[in-house]
Amino acid sequence: MTYLIGQSLGRYHILEQLGEGGMAIVYKAYDTRLERHVAVKVIRRDAIRPGNYERFIKRFEREAKALAQLSHPNIVKVLDYGEQEGLPYLVMEYLPGGTLKQQISSRMAPGLSARAGWQKAAGMLAPIARALQYAHGQKIVHRDVKPANILLTQSGEPMLSDFGIAKLLEAEETIELTGTGVSVGTPEYMAPEQGLGKAVDHRADIYALGVVFYEMVTGRKPYQADTPMAIMLKKATEPFPRPTQFVRNLPESIERVMIKALARDLRNRYQDAGALALAFEKIAQGIEPGSEEDQARSGKQGFVKWLPWLAGGAAILCLGMIVITGIILGRGLLVGWRGGGEASPTSEMSLPNAQAAATTSAPGGTMIPANASAPTKTSAPKKTITPTFETYRPISNCAASRLHVGDSAYIDFNEGRNAIRSSPDTHPSDNKIGFAEVGEVLWLVGGPECNYGWLLWEVRTIYGVQGWTPETDGSRFFLVPIVTWQACPGAPKSRLHVGDEAVVGSDPPTANRVRQQASSSSTKVGTINPDEHVEIIGGPQCNQGLVWWEIRSLSSGLTGWTAEGDNSSYWLVPLIPHP
Repeated sequence: MTYLIGQSLGRYHILEQLGEGGMAIVYKAYDTRLERHVAVKVIRRDAIRPGNYERFIKRFEREAKALAQLSHPNIVKVLDYGEQEGLPYLVMEYLPGGTLKQQISSRMAPGLSARAGWQKAAGMLAPIARALQYAHGQKIVHRDVKPANILLTQSGEPMLSDFGIAKLLEAEETIELTGTGVSVGTPEYMAPEQGLGKAVDHRADIYALGVVFYEMVTGRKPYQADTPMAIMLKKATEPFPRPTQFVRNLPESIERVMIKALARDLRNRYQDAGALALAFEKIAQGIEPGSEEDQARSGKQGFVKWLPWLAGGAAILCLGMIVITGIILGRGLLVGWRGGGEASPTSEMSLPNAQAAATTSAPGGTMIPANASAPTKTSAPKKTITPTFETYRPISNCAASRLHVGDSAYIDFNEGRNAIRSSPDTHPSDNKIGFAEVGEVLWLVGGPECNYGWLLWEVRTIYGVQGWTPETDGSRFFLVPIVTWQACPGAPKSRLHVGDEAVVGSDPPTANRVRQQASSSSTKVGTINPDEHVEIIGGPQCNQGLVWWEIRSLSSGLTGWTAEGDNSSYWLVPLIPHP
């Protein structure tokens, strides 16, 4: 469609061609009304199935309006859309810095073998991962993440473009992996499930960004072949080509990031783009994810983060001393201060964590008596019963609660996800900052707040997203407390059983050391990362006042012993299975 150069699409005068793909051609154009340069992406006619144009245009308009709502500093803004003489087009902001693909070809090949090189690559991709995290929170999956779709500003800032185009044309049934026709997505960057025509979710974007990182660091794509079909078959059948084959001095921790991002099994892949962004950000800072330095820095940040809570605890302790003194000096004074009435909602918030005491367990799991002593080297006895939860009313005229600050809970919602919001208000759509999926473990760090009868808590996910989500609307509970049992006499209560699947979770998330034996003085055999899935294969064992479990990593295969937690935090938490 080079004939468009010198022509106009609406108020946009076409100046030159910037790029061309199987689905569309991108032009530099001049907006005659606002007097600025823009980029115009024109959908190719042969990408639209004959006889389907009217239906395509309706879908195109719907997608364009949705994309125009995306507002993120690292997503190319969609400014307008239109159609002229059978040519649908999107108008986007014009970025003069070229594409990451051009930069890789000209300056980064044959790979980034130096430390500064992979730091630079991670620093370039961290904002893109954050952009994907935002888009996924808006229920939008890119489907075609690749270097050609990462544009650069004049100052070199990366910007992700082409949201929605692959999804739009996917409906036209034009995917061909035989080398003919229009290909939706790029096989070298496609996730295995996408290339094989299976259902695609946000984790396909995580895989594609992992391929980009692999390519920037090694100078090659992980799977290469003569035809698109051959590439997809390799992805589905051949072992993952370790990047250390091509970059010998690449740290093992960075290789693990690539392995996890490019996991063939969806369950072993990063489950959230924010987790991948966090790994990139650490690498860009010169910190190897999971290293001693990473753990030390995370621990320090966690201490600083909890200083306000510690100060608040000290204040509460002082207040408690004053109240106790008042009780000793004269009960009549205390009764007069309380007014002789019932406890206020504020005082009810200080009630102890109300959970079933006789029989407790992890949600969806099995239960044993709370006072049972577990054998040293065998799993706790199990029996399946339904837990019950006591409730209290923390706020007058609002729904009853089963939770307290400091608890852990999991999402149990028939629609599959809870919106996490920037403020405790369930109504505005613009305060959504993410979602927690059914079964996801959350930590309660603040609240509750009452909004239109809904009870909301401030929560933090295992990926570090913090915001507000409802526990109940008064008739249904969306957050279910994670109950515990006494695995070891004298040790903190446990939330795990042999056979459970779990993830590392602490505040802030840090890697867990895995030991040869159930002791912190035992030989370290490796680490497991905050979002790494592990299977509990043995235990519990009691040592040094901690509950220890034997684990197997589902991504790396690492086995050994790691502690579940102490009296202040849990380092290993159950991953509640989807119902």
